[in-house]
Amino acid sequence: MTLTKLESVGTVLASDGMTYPMLQDGTPDMDSPYHVLDIENWDWWNNLSTADLYLILPILRRQSTHPDIRYRVMQDKSLGIRD
Repeated sequence: MTLTKLESVGTVLASDGMTYPMLQDGTPDMDSPYHVLDIENWDWWNNLSTADLYLILPILRRQSTHPDIRYRVMQDKSLGIRD
């Protein structure tokens, strides 16, 4: 499992789409998992930087069944985003 820090929102993202709050030392709080597709907190999404969003997009493309998300992510292929 690959872990990626999303500094803009203080979250660590795992390659399976699970997110974990980032502790002060930068490590993930593995006791508080939450899937990125289940995040409904608009503040979290609004504070997500563009760079961090591009880290999440491949996971959304692989795991989301929502047609709007799949279409939008497919439009972003021109940016070179890959699985």
